[in-house]
Formats: sequence, structure tokens, C-alpha cells
Amino acid sequence: MSLARSPVLAVCLAFNFSCTPSSNVNGGAPGGSKAGASSSEGGGGARAGGGGTTAGGVGGESPSGGGGGAVYATPEWADLGTRAGCRFEKLANAASIKPLVSWAACASVAGCDDGTLHAEHMMRGGRVMTMGLHYGVGTLEGSPAVAFTLVGAADNRTEAVAVVMAEGGNVLQAFRAIPLAESTCGAASASISAPRFGFSFREITDAGMTNSLIVGDLTGAADLVPIEVDFRFSRLQRTVIGDGRFVGFAEFANAVIGMDLAGGPVEVVGPVSPPEKLRNTSPESFGSFFTYDVAVGEATHTSSYIARTDGVTEGTPYITEPDASFGAARDAGGLIGYQKAIGLTDQGKYETVELWSTPKTVPPNPSRVATLAVNGLIQASGMTVGGANHYAAVIDDKVLVWNLASGDQWECSPLPETGSGGLVGISENHVWTGVRSTPTGLADGFRRCRLK
Repeated sequence: MSLARSPVLAVCLAFNFSCTPSSNVNGGAPGGSKAGASSSEGGGGARAGGGGTTAGGVGGESPSGGGGGAVYATPEWADLGTRAGCRFEKLANAASIKPLVSWAACASVAGCDDGTLHAEHMMRGGRVMTMGLHYGVGTLEGSPAVAFTLVGAADNRTEAVAVVMAEGGNVLQAFRAIPLAESTCGAASASISAPRFGFSFREITDAGMTNSLIVGDLTGAADLVPIEVDFRFSRLQRTVIGDGRFVGFAEFANAVIGMDLAGGPVEVVGPVSPPEKLRNTSPESFGSFFTYDVAVGEATHTSSYIARTDGVTEGTPYITEPDASFGAARDAGGLIGYQKAIGLTDQGKYETVELWSTPKTVPPNPSRVATLAVNGLIQASGMTVGGANHYAAVIDDKVLVWNLASGDQWECSPLPETGSGGLVGISENHVWTGVRSTPTGLADGFRRCRLK
């Protein structure tokens, strides 16, 4: 059976969903588990979501929203080009369409809003199955923005929509991939690096799988950039953009690759030669440089370090220390937040996992912030985010947030009956999490908590 005609396999490959339980490599959340199931590389399940269809009470910074009775235009799409078996389109009237999220104050939690997703009007099939697995949060033209992807179905095939949204819920820009003939189009990842945003897509046909990148900004500029790689590098997990390049983790090849945002040759910037293995955590962009995690050892990894690369040349050890493991470096604005683990036990966990920070200097100048866990693991992709000198992690189904400068810690957890839908990011005002309507579903809404 071909890739394009195997619906389950095609959806798994196109949208970063795992068809089989993912391995827990030195700190990854198991696929489909309650903690971070929407954002770890091995998430599972999907549910029909979206919420109501009324236009009133949507948008604005006020938790109660605004714009009741407003009349919105139908989304209009302009051709952006064709790649493999997919036609790509750009939203032509973003300023006129209905906002995507309505906000309401969290019950009994100060400084917290819950956001219901209203995105049916963005989908050809009129239904949102779930949000994607990877998000981008940043600042565009001086205001916070969130980039994410939507998965739906039309004409008995999956459809992918990628969105850049203002913090209040208004659409800033959007793209969609429409399958042609017997093909599947998937949106794999979202990223923001001011003044640009980027989305990676997968196209699956009988000939195999290809990858594309859409890079744009709020002036309306947008480019469809082919990522020319062979099959070993075709399953790109989290991709992030920087000042002029992007990097991504190629799962099949177990390598990190980089490419100019305008296109061109792909460079392997994280080559793997035993006994080193890339950890199951996503690359992180710091604008002018990127980081990724490397585990050293065989079946039981004895240590890991954080590598740094410019996206052109091979990465080199950046944060490392004998008898300790490091990982999950996140851009926290003026600082880098990361995790340090000490004392690997026979059960494959660490006696202590700590949160540290450093300025973006070479060499780093580390400072201990807090203890994250006892007898725990370094958190994996989708379980940690940084921004505005803060760092957040999902630990025991709780979303915990630290101020890296003061060390103060507080909580921004979704409702206990559903658990966390994974972390979205940290803007200049809020920490964002995904929210699940059911314990076994993927994220289909947001929670945002004001930074303290």
C-alpha cells in the first residue's frame, strides 16, 4: 500500500503524530501519555473540537471579549504555489475575518483566561479535529503573537491550516495546504523569530515524502521554500527559524539540519556518530544561533550536553559538565533557561533535576534557579518553554512557571479533570498552555496566565 493511500500512516507522517508508542529517551514523555500528549513527539489521539460558531464575544484583551454582533467576511485565499502533491494558499483578507479564540476568566484563578477555539471558518471541511503539536510564540511588529497549526478533514482527506494569531485572538496571517489527487498535506511545525514567522509542511504522495517551508512577515510577504533532502532526512520534527536560517530535527536520520530561509543547500549541523545520540527534544532558536541536546552513551545514557550551532556549521558542546546531564535549553529573552540533572539511578531517572540560567554568552555564565524534581527526568519537547525571563515546565501534570531572575515559582495548570495539553510558549505578558476538553484528546483550546 502506498504512503498516500494509507490514511492512518499518511496522517501520522504528515502531522507529527506517532502511530506507535514513542520511546522515552532520557526524558521524553511516552506517546499518548497524559502529560504533554499534545506536544511531545509521540502524542496520540484526536477529537472533533472547535467550540461555538457565533461571532460575538471574540477578540480583545478583556477576558469577556468584545465585538458582539460584529459581521465578519468569509476567508479569501490566494495562490502561493504548488509543491509535490499540494497546492499552497495564503489568506488574503486576514483583517476582516472572525477571530479564532474567545476568552473567559478562569474560575477561581486570578490573572488567568481560558480560550475556546472558533476556527471552523478557516477549514474547507468546516471542522477542526485538533491543533498541531508544535507552536511558536514571539513578538511581531511590537505585539505578542502566537503561531500554530490546525488539522481538519475535507473531501475525505486531512487538511492543514497554519495560523499567526494576535494575543487577543485576531488572525494576522494564515496559510493552507490543499491535497491534489492521491496526496496528503500536513503542517508540521510553527515558529516565530521577529520580524518573521515560519511553518514547515510535509507533502506525501506515491513517490514519497517531501518538505516545504513557508516564511512570511506581517507586511504580507510570504515565500514557499522547498527543503530538498533525501528520504533519510524527510521526516522533519520540530523546525525553528532564526535570523536567516532554519534548523530541524530529521527523525529518520537522527540528525539536525540547517538551511537558508531563502532556500539552497541543506547542511547537516548535528551529525551523529556513536556513542552520541540526539535526545528527543526539539531544537531551539535564539535568533543568531540554535541549540539542541545530545546524549552520550549506549542504551543507558550516562550524560548529555547542550550543543550550539549557527545553523551552517557543525554544532559544538556549549553547556556541559562532567558527571551531569543537561537539556531543554529555552530562549527566555535576555537569558537562556535550561535543566541540569545529577545522579543517574538504576531506574533511569536522576536523583535531582535543577533549573539553571545563563546569559547568551560564550562561554556560558550559569546560575542555579531552583530544584525542578527529585527522582525525575529532563523534560522533553513540548514540556518546556521560555520567554520574558521566565521558564515553564510540565511536571506531574502541573504547569509550573519560574522567574529566572528572582527564582519565584507559581502554577498555571489547566483543569485537573483533563490535564495539560502541552506548553505553547511565553509571550511578554503571559505563559500559554494547550487545553484538552477530554483526558485522552489533543489540545483544542488555550489557557494563558499573566506573568508575575
